[in-house]
Parts: sequence; C-alpha cells; structure tokens
Amino acid sequence: MFVDNMNELLVTQHGVKLGKKSERFFVSGEKIDEEIPASDLGLIIINSNVNITSSAIQLAAEHNIPIHIGDKYGNPLSTIYPTDIAGNPELKIQQLKFRETNEGLSIAKKFAKASIVNRGKMMTSLGRTRDNQSLKEKGKEILKLKEKFKEIKGELNRKNRETIMNIEGRGAKKYYKKLTEILPEDIFEGKRKRKPPRDCFNAALSYGYGVLYPRVHKSVIYAGLNPYLSFLHAEYGRRPGLVMDLVEEFRQPVVDRAVINLSIRGQLSSEDVSAKENGVLLNKQGRKKVADEVLDKLSSEKKHRGEKTKIKRHIRNQSILLANHILKDKTYKPFMPRRM
Repeated sequence: MFVDNMNELLVTQHGVKLGKKSERFFVSGEKIDEEIPASDLGLIIINSNVNITSSAIQLAAEHNIPIHIGDKYGNPLSTIYPTDIAGNPELKIQQLKFRETNEGLSIAKKFAKASIVNRGKMMTSLGRTRDNQSLKEKGKEILKLKEKFKEIKGELNRKNRETIMNIEGRGAKKYYKKLTEILPEDIFEGKRKRKPPRDCFNAALSYGYGVLYPRVHKSVIYAGLNPYLSFLHAEYGRRPGLVMDLVEEFRQPVVDRAVINLSIRGQLSSEDVSAKENGVLLNKQGRKKVADEVLDKLSSEKKHRGEKTKIKRHIRNQSILLANHILKDKTYKPFMPRRM
C-alpha cells in the first residue's frame, strides 16, 4: 500500500480490506493496519484482490474521490465516480464535432507523434548515457518516422487512423527490438506481449501502465471531456479511447523509464514474477518495486510549454489544454519532454 505526495492511495497487496471508520478510510491485512483521512485523498487505485466495503465507496463518493480498479496485470477494469461529477455538455458536443474535421486528424497525429518522439528520445538517451552509437542511431531512425505523418491529410476517418497507427506501430517495433541490446535476456524476449505478458519486462510494463492509467482517466473526466470519444485509438466496447490517446504521451517518461531503470540496475528479475495462464504475473515484491519506481517518476519534474513541474501536474494540464483546444481557446501541444 502506498499513499503518495499527491494524495493518492495505491493498494497493491492481495487480500486486504478497505473500509470506513467515521471520515477515514482504513486498510487492514497482513502487516497492514492504517487509517487515512478522506480529506487527504484525491484518488484510490486498486490493482489487487481487495475486499472493499460499500461504506468505503460511499465515503469516496461524498468526498469526490474516484476509485479505479485494475486486474492482476494492471489492465483497467472499472472506475467508480460520484454521480454528480462536474461536466461540460457543450465541451462534449464540440468534442464530437471536432473529431469529424481535419482538426480531429491533427490531434490524432499529435498523439502518435508524441509516442514516436518519446520512444526516439528514450533510445537516444540510453545511447548517450552508455556512449553507444548504435542506440543513438536507432533513436534517430525512430524519430524520422514522425515526418511520415505530414503525408496524411484530410479528415479523421478509418483509413487515416489506421495509417497513423501503422506508423506508430513501426516505431514501437523498432524500439522494443533494440531494447534487447541493453536488457537481460532472461527478463525480455524482444517483443511487446500484453495478454498475457510473456516475460518479466512485459509484466512490469503492463503493471506500470496500470498505475499510470487511472491518473490520466481522472484528468480527462475532471477536464470535462468524454473519455470514450477518442482521436487516435478506435472506439470499441467499453474502452475509454481518449484516455488511451493521452496515455501515449506519458508511457516512456513515466513507465518505460522506470522499468528500464529497474532492469538495468538488476533490480528486476525472474524472481519478481510467477507463472500464470500461459504467461507471467508480477508477484508481491515485483508489484512493489514497479509501483515504487513509477510513483517516483510521476513525482519527477519535467519542463513542458515553458513550465517545469511534476509529471503528475502535466497529466492534469494536458487534459485541460486539450479541452481548451477543442473550445478554440488554446493550441494543443503534446507532452514531449526534451530529456527522458
């Protein structure tokens, strides 16, 4: 269990109970017996099997605290929000109209560009710290892919969206393949495998994204945007596509950097996972390692649009900026920090 300095509770231990005592939440279980004032929290994240009482859910609603629930791999399952959460009907209407124009295509390309640029910068950063010219060159190769987005014109339709995703996917493939040169063979096979993760590195990435995801989801909701009206990711089922769009900007500076650091330092190994359903799953110590490192990255400072602040703040600010862009008050600039 973690309570970070942004007033967010992250529960990672299986079998604990989350309940209510007066105006406080209590968490109890093996080697855990703590109480947190509801007034101190802004988000609750549960990525484990937890017994949560209805009174705890009610207390969260009364204090406008979202409760995010992920599965054992960190994949999002559900988010509970108060029924009277702030919204902006006009913004949601404009968001829907916005997607049907060339402006909608521009936003989709910006999300994909952030994914490409951040991966390229991550690779060049790894090459620079290791004085490895091969990594630097691969980073430049990935960065060049962003130029291909200029060739895509018109409105945001299925064909253009698929073309954008194909370019982004090419960058991802190059990125993961090159990581094999610096990551131990026993924890990474060289490909991104999610359902289920097939190795320790993939399991750590998935779990780390599970820690990142609810913060982006919260920022989208509180900015008044519709989380299901996406630009880059296609809509299907109950997936909040806009949240997945914005997550693209923060994968590398938050989760990838955290998990790569753990791997290179030798702090992440096969001892941090257990076999599960034709794949692997982070165990208790693995979850704690990844959560600790990701929370540290979320609290680190980066400069963007002239403001140097914690990445957590940038997540909030990006959703607000997107809302203002849709309302034609601001110009949207994706989060692409100079250094990873």
